[in-house]
Amino acid sequence: MQKEIWFLFGATFFIFVILLALSYSLVSQKIPNFETMILEPTENFVIKEDKEGKTIFNANLGLECQIPSDWQTEKEPTTKTLFLLPPGTTIEEEGQILKKGCLIGINAQKAITGQLNALQETINSLKTTSQTSTSSIILVDKAEALKEEAISFGFWQAQISIPYKENIIYFRAISSQAEKNECSQIFKRFLDSVKLK
Repeated sequence: MQKEIWFLFGATFFIFVILLALSYSLVSQKIPNFETMILEPTENFVIKEDKEGKTIFNANLGLECQIPSDWQTEKEPTTKTLFLLPPGTTIEEEGQILKKGCLIGINAQKAITGQLNALQETINSLKTTSQTSTSSIILVDKAEALKEEAISFGFWQAQISIPYKENIIYFRAISSQAEKNECSQIFKRFLDSVKLK
């Protein structure tokens, strides 16, 4: 009886290993290799200031946007993100945690195989189904974009994903849940300034 149990256990384990190997083989063909992601360098974001405010250019992406002159900007080399800090926004230096205000980030990546199609399919599916409070379609300049919102650990976060040419451009905003309405308005005004060329 004990031999039969061990044989059954061994056969089940053997079948499980074969199925696991097969499923990994099938899945690994569909999952993009994130090590090959090419993020847009922050050096490509050029900021020019004049009497009307600051203009952010990225010729590589065909992106231009405006921010008021009293906003601070920081280029973060690790995540290759350009951070925009409206007045009153403070970040805890030690832990890089938002303490107060509205933090906006811009970054982009060269789309990897299947990514543009997947994002466009998501946008198209939201056109035919009811949009939710967490996922919707918005227009940024003339481009359709996916807007996703979430509240987590007391913070409101919004991400705009724009499939554009061979890239995906991301705009993100984060604030405390208590400052969500104000940050949402600041983010909307910023997005209204975006031009895609």
